Parts: sequence; C-alpha cells; structure tokens
Amino acid sequence: MKHALLTFLIVALGAVAVSARTTDTITLRVGEQTIVRKTKLTIRFEEVLEDSRCPMNARCVWAGNAQVKISVANGKKAAKAFELNSTSKPQSVDYEGYRITYEHLTEKPTGAGVATAVRPSLRLSITKLKK
Repeated sequence: MKHALLTFLIVALGAVAVSARTTDTITLRVGEQTIVRKTKLTIRFEEVLEDSRCPMNARCVWAGNAQVKISVANGKKAAKAFELNSTSKPQSVDYEGYRITYEHLTEKPTGAGVATAVRPSLRLSITKLKK
C-alpha cells in the first residue's frame, strides 16, 4: 500500500512539473499573425530574409540557412522585430518571459539561388520560461 501511494505521488509531482513548462507550437505563412493561446503574445511572420538551404534533390556540403523576420507584441505593447535562423544563431529569442524558437520553414529552394513562388510556412515553438 505504501509503495502504491509513493508511486502515485511521484507520478503526480512529475505531471505538475511537466504542465508547469508548457510549449505551444504555431505555424504561420508570410504575412499572417496569431495570438498564442495561454499567452498574450501576438506573433507575426513578416518575411523570409534569406534562404540558402540546400535545394530540393541536391547534394550539399552545408545545409545552408534560412533566416526569417518575426514581430512579437505582448498585449498592447508595441511590436518588436526579431530575426531567427535555422542553423545559424540566433535560433531562439527570449521575450516577456517566453522563449520563441525557430522550428521549421517549408518550401526549400528548387535550385541554387532560386526562390519558391509559394508562401512558406514557419513553425515556431513558444515556451514559458521559469521565473
């Protein structure tokens, strides 16, 4: 009985620790914005600044880098612009108690120096930082 109670308490405390540090994942196309649930953050995917990632169906020595520009606002505060990268730094930024991390950008270039005609989708993760 004591063993079952101890096991229950360990599992319950682990669940509380996991829920205390939740991560939201959002996906936006260029020009789109969203309010992240459970936060007051409004995030807008402004543009792709650079995309030197290895083109589809090509062999590359280096994976390349995708650099994107986002703007983030908290409530009624003025938006602040950030640049995030796929392989270079910074890949994440801390803002108003949250860490915003570049996860993925769709639509790799179709050839060297060739941009895609499709609006790419950017996936970001948002994690509440511990105080």
